[in-house]
Amino acid sequence: RDEIRNILNQIKGALRGKARAGDLLGKIRFLLSIESGFFWNDIYASIQLDSLLVQKPENTDRVSKFLTIVNKLNNLLKLRQSDVELSSQEAIRRLNFFINSLFM
Repeated sequence: RDEIRNILNQIKGALRGKARAGDLLGKIRFLLSIESGFFWNDIYASIQLDSLLVQKPENTDRVSKFLTIVNKLNNLLKLRQSDVELSSQEAIRRLNFFINSLFM
């Protein structure tokens, strides 16, 4: 629970100042500020996590969707900025040409 709270604080810090992250920042602030529920009650948090991850026939779609989202989020957070930025001038030129062609 404390680790998740720390991760959310780190995500909030990373998103601060981003133009398109306002809605997500608001939701994270709300999650961290409410004084009941997941982050404030250990028993409630344990029950919710257990019910989310328990493989029951009625939970199969929800569990697989949740694990897919967590996997994607994990992969995005593990990327370094140097891995994402284009280093080739030709690649930058082609990407800019492609993006500009979308607006025509």
